[in-house]
Amino acid sequence: MVQEELQITNEAMKAIVKHTQVLDDFSEARKVLPNDPELETLTETLQLSQDALISNPDDLPSQVLGRTYNPTGLEQFHEDSKNSPSNYLIPNQKILTPPGGKVVHYLAGHKGDVTSIALSPDGQIAVTCAGDKSIKFWNVTDGKFVWSTDGVGDDPGTLHFCCSERHLVCLDSDQFWAFVVDLETKSFVHKVQPFLPFKTEDGDDNQHTIEAMAMTSDGQELIIANCYDNNLNVYDIKTMKKKHEWKGYEKDFSEKFRLTSKCKELYFPSRRGVVVWNLKDGSRSVILQHTVNVVDVVTADLHIVVTVGDDRVVRIWDTSCEQIEDSHKGQTDGPEENTKDTELILEKNESCQEKSCGTTSELIIQGKVDLECPSTTKIVRIFTSSTFTDSFHERNALMEKVYPNLKKVCQEEGYEFQVVDMRWGVRDEATDDHMTTELCLREVELCKKLSTGPCFVTFLSHKYGYRSFPRLIPEDEFKQLSDEIQSAETKEVIQKWFMRDDNSVPPTYVLQPISSLLPDFKSSNMDLQSLAKKAWDDDRTIMQDAIVSAAIQCLDKVRAHEYEMSECLGPEKKDKESRQLLSELKNALPERIPKNHLILYKIKWSKNGVDPEKRCQHKKYIHKLCVDFESSLLKMIKDGIKTRLQTDQADPLFEEIVQQTLFCQEKCKAFQGRLDSLEKISHYLVDEGRNPFVVYGESGCGKTSIMAMAAKRCWDEFGGNVVVIIRFIGTTPDSSTIGALLTSITLQIMKVYGQYADDMPENIRQLTDAFHNSLKQASKFRPLVILLDSLDQFDPSGGACQLGWLPQSLPPHVKIIVSTLPEDQYESLPILKALNIPDEYFLDIPKLPDNEVSGILDKWLETNGRKLTDFQRRKVMTAFQKCSLPLFLKLSFDQACRWTSYAPPDQTILQTTVRGSIDALLARIEQLHGKLFVSHALAYLTLSKSGLTESELEDILSCDDEVLDDVYTYWTPPMRRLPPYLLVRLKAELGQYLVDRGADGVRVFYWYHRQFIEAARDRYCFDKSETRKRHMDMAEFFSGTWSADYNNSKMAAINMDTFYVKVHFNFCTTMMIYWGYFSTITNIVTTFIMVLYLMFLKFNISNVTGKLKAYKDNKGNESEADRQVTLQPLKFGSTYNLRKLTNLPYHRLQARQTEELKTECLLSFDFIFAKLHAIGLRQVLDDFSEACKVYPNDPELKTLTETLQLSHNALISYPDELPSQVLGRIYNTKGLEQFLEDCKNSPSYYLLPNQKILTPSGGRLVHCLAEHEGGVKCIALSPDGQIAVTCSERHLVCLDSDQFWAFVVDLATKSFIHKVQPFPPFTTEDGDEDQYTIDAMVLTPDGKELIIANSSDNNLNVYDIKTMKKKHEWKGCEQDCSNKFRITSTCNELYFPSRREVVVWNLKDGSRSVILQHTVNVVDVVTTDLHIVVTVGDDRMLRIWDTSREEIEDSHKGQTDGSEENTKEDIQLK
Repeated sequence: MVQEELQITNEAMKAIVKHTQVLDDFSEARKVLPNDPELETLTETLQLSQDALISNPDDLPSQVLGRTYNPTGLEQFHEDSKNSPSNYLIPNQKILTPPGGKVVHYLAGHKGDVTSIALSPDGQIAVTCAGDKSIKFWNVTDGKFVWSTDGVGDDPGTLHFCCSERHLVCLDSDQFWAFVVDLETKSFVHKVQPFLPFKTEDGDDNQHTIEAMAMTSDGQELIIANCYDNNLNVYDIKTMKKKHEWKGYEKDFSEKFRLTSKCKELYFPSRRGVVVWNLKDGSRSVILQHTVNVVDVVTADLHIVVTVGDDRVVRIWDTSCEQIEDSHKGQTDGPEENTKDTELILEKNESCQEKSCGTTSELIIQGKVDLECPSTTKIVRIFTSSTFTDSFHERNALMEKVYPNLKKVCQEEGYEFQVVDMRWGVRDEATDDHMTTELCLREVELCKKLSTGPCFVTFLSHKYGYRSFPRLIPEDEFKQLSDEIQSAETKEVIQKWFMRDDNSVPPTYVLQPISSLLPDFKSSNMDLQSLAKKAWDDDRTIMQDAIVSAAIQCLDKVRAHEYEMSECLGPEKKDKESRQLLSELKNALPERIPKNHLILYKIKWSKNGVDPEKRCQHKKYIHKLCVDFESSLLKMIKDGIKTRLQTDQADPLFEEIVQQTLFCQEKCKAFQGRLDSLEKISHYLVDEGRNPFVVYGESGCGKTSIMAMAAKRCWDEFGGNVVVIIRFIGTTPDSSTIGALLTSITLQIMKVYGQYADDMPENIRQLTDAFHNSLKQASKFRPLVILLDSLDQFDPSGGACQLGWLPQSLPPHVKIIVSTLPEDQYESLPILKALNIPDEYFLDIPKLPDNEVSGILDKWLETNGRKLTDFQRRKVMTAFQKCSLPLFLKLSFDQACRWTSYAPPDQTILQTTVRGSIDALLARIEQLHGKLFVSHALAYLTLSKSGLTESELEDILSCDDEVLDDVYTYWTPPMRRLPPYLLVRLKAELGQYLVDRGADGVRVFYWYHRQFIEAARDRYCFDKSETRKRHMDMAEFFSGTWSADYNNSKMAAINMDTFYVKVHFNFCTTMMIYWGYFSTITNIVTTFIMVLYLMFLKFNISNVTGKLKAYKDNKGNESEADRQVTLQPLKFGSTYNLRKLTNLPYHRLQARQTEELKTECLLSFDFIFAKLHAIGLRQVLDDFSEACKVYPNDPELKTLTETLQLSHNALISYPDELPSQVLGRIYNTKGLEQFLEDCKNSPSYYLLPNQKILTPSGGRLVHCLAEHEGGVKCIALSPDGQIAVTCSERHLVCLDSDQFWAFVVDLATKSFIHKVQPFPPFTTEDGDEDQYTIDAMVLTPDGKELIIANSSDNNLNVYDIKTMKKKHEWKGCEQDCSNKFRITSTCNELYFPSRREVVVWNLKDGSRSVILQHTVNVVDVVTTDLHIVVTVGDDRMLRIWDTSREEIEDSHKGQTDGSEENTKEDIQLK
């Protein structure tokens, strides 16, 4: 193990000596000039570059230029480096570690992979062992090579060791034995086997290996661990008795332990980090993050740390230094040829994210659901703020010219773009309930939380605006203000408008809605409305003056400011005050936000303010504002997206986990009671059962809230030593289908348990296997709990509702809890009850007990800062006696929460059913916001295929002239669009009864409760003609009927990569724009550049316009307007528009727009081609299937449907073959001429058959189903002939591997009921033993008779299963060769495949016939009545035949029905 002589003879050592001589020069110079910055910089640069320069000294320029970011004092050296006589690479990014950071040396010399490293007790000498059979010693201080010994051991790659002052501990190659070497005597002093062999449960011999070890400095104790439990076992070397044990951390993966010099800390490498355990208190921490996997690490005191990575580079770290920003971006720390910039950037950014909030992210992934989650929504959401009149033209110009461009850019990046402008299009009547300010602040916070990039823009001009006095005034404060006001008349006005609400906690005075005292404020009579407005303005002025004056006198300055209101126009005093406040605000801005976040425009103010219609200068100013605004926000958005990609938020898995966690938190907020149900779940979590647990109950009973609370309690019940995975099915794209769900859960399990998942399979069976295997990661010390809520919400595709993916017997330490509705129509509960799950594992959610209802009500009221009068409380409790569902209680509570203590009895009415409560809620919202607007908005939402985004619904409503005419009845906004605030207020009213969910890769909102869907359908979608209109409106939106043409608008977006003027602004989340007065522009160059820039952008901005939609205004005049709706191309750049592909055919069909359905979707080659690539053949066939139900006799739809069905085998894997399949199968082109012409102009290459080699549509063959990856061995059909399966209704007959025995299985009892041997063994003429095999068999539907045959005589032998007596025998046909018999449903015919035929035997008269001829060998065939026949050929394709049809002449000549590569006929390449 230890050599007698030390040799330094290899070429690597010679190179080290040469490089060391250069470093010696610098080392000696540093001793004389220790503070010289240039010498220090260059010394560290050469030390860091050692790995490259030892082998390639020509890399000197690359290393110097790539590492010295601050060349002060080294300018000439830099210049000389650039003029190097040798070729070199110049890094264009900061990809190499600079000097001055934590890494101070790179030591290279080993030819093989470094397998271990050790450090002398004084921390000065590092010892490394490698696969080149050498041990090398290095000076840590100056990085010099000291000495080496070569040829160590026969298997150096397995030599793991650690050093004390005198001793070296190493392992044998099997890692069962530890050897202690005395370095002075060069002899072994100990040989220990800490883990003894043992017997497994199967009786096999096994033994745990030593995976990690560390020896104390005195050589008396050895700390070792194995990979089974990762515990730290401390042994006395002499006696090998265990002294104590530290509980291991399962997530760590290491094979090398070390102790610091004082033996207080144990440290080791774990993946890309260095982990430290404090041996006194057992605490664990990570001190270093690598960009490569850490092979080994050594240190004396955790100050100077030496690591070696799997890139064979030794790094020396100084942990006292601060990490230099950006020093590791794209870093590889080794030769350039090993770098992968993109990958390494992600790695570094992930580690940076982990450093700042890694603990939170890690805990969220592990299932701790009570942590604050970061936003993962892909949205750019901007709140625009300004006073109303003096930014009128600016806001309109942005709405018309800029926002459509920004929206398009965001769409191409996969982001949604929203602008929240609460003042645009706002009528005075909107101030009736005084809620505008509260809603604005709520939206500002939402923008700050959700937006990627910019979130807030404000315009400051000549008005300060106003701050309305609070809508709510606490009782004690109101009393202070009242006492300060002396005027009895003023007090009377205040008391008229403010009423005390004792239901508020604490009691509060509430400003009454204007229309409650002045009903004409919302009158349709303009004269009466004007009088009401004047009366309100008069009273408001009286109250404002009095309250503001009183507040200044009796309240502190901060609180008094809340009551101040000031406008530019008005009395001189207010005008002066407003100008002062405006000036203070503008002066404060530079101190609050960066200077480059401010854009100042100076124009000459006119009498009418900004007037672009009459003043050319103002027109130019508006244009320049649009240009600056668009270019600045584009950069902010792109920077924001780039930044987001560098965090956990860009990880789709993390995004899914966060969305599920947020939903869980929402359901836990108001949870109260249900302790009995939660205790049953808790008991299940700790018992020894291995079955899933099932929660079920009727809609609205509270299942989801119980599941959410159970997930929250899991973490506490296991003390955090648990992994909790929860999915609320249907709330996100990755939880809606079984494939996406299994992928998501499996990836989360693998990530939490430290496993690296390869590419996940797409096949459901393989995904199920991967999911089941991942469950085995759970352990006793870290169990796994999975909660799946609402199995009934699954998309039925992939067999999700049949639960074949759900393990019936769970691995140890795994618990799965599912919930579902109980009705049979949802399938889940009946299937679960048939899985032999114990009854105690089923939890039927009972109705809420009366004693819990009172406690729940108290909890909810306390949370909302409310209470009820005794009369009101009795009313709620009485109503609950009539309907005990938690959903009803929640609806009733939401209504009661609005009750004030002074509300009259006729305003405190509750319904007695859930439906009644929902109807009352919707009626109240209609009364508040207008029946027509609410009914249309909620009808669109309800009729949508899977929900709508906010911007989609806003666009759709903006094209609905019925809604706009109602909104604009007495007033016309500057642009014919829906004012955004209307939708904001509507969503605020509906609150938690809407849920954000995923669809087509975006976040949409929809009704959460099924009962809301049913109520909305009955209320808003009962009229068929109106329903079709709503579908038509949505179809027009998704077709892009009223949007700009995407292809013609491509030049409209500003290309920041090809044209860039350095007046753009850095990324920020807030941008402030304000105006001053006119001044002369002196910078001619800047002006010239800006003029060119404006000219460049003028074309772009002015050409982004949508199609004009006709309408009639309030006076009956006809006009047209651009509604500024979202573009709807088939693709955004390289990304398919999934929303259009999914929704357009659905809404065209529901609207019964036959021609549009055909031309835009089903007979559009571009649409079908795009959807095949984006979503797949199944969804395309679904569109045709639904259309054929409505139009069963349409010849074009029928032909194309059958063509796609026959092309299943090719298109499922190769959508580019669409032209080949269509052109090769459609012989009758009537009505499909354009589709076929478009096929010929396909953007992809395709094979064009020049003969009829593919089965055409319209013949007997109607389906070709390709799903199996291996050869199909068997097929069966359900008794009703609708489903092709692999068994009968109750029984399954199978053979043993020798085909001597037949086994009959009862599927209901899951047991064998018969085992028969119909052909006994016999002796041949030669005296050999032989036996006929069962080559064909079939069981009659009643299970009493079995018909079998062997290949010797092909006779049909009919046996009685019970007695196995032969009842009769049909003489076989020698030409037949089959091993699969079937009987029709009437038991009158037996049929089977024979070579390329389907043969039928009449069991009454014994006649034989051939009903179908194949072009390939038939593997199997099934039918119920010989009418619809399903066959499978040896080309792995399923064919579905209709024998009632006539065979098409010549349709099978040369036919293969499969992919073109199987044809033998000539083909053309197009």
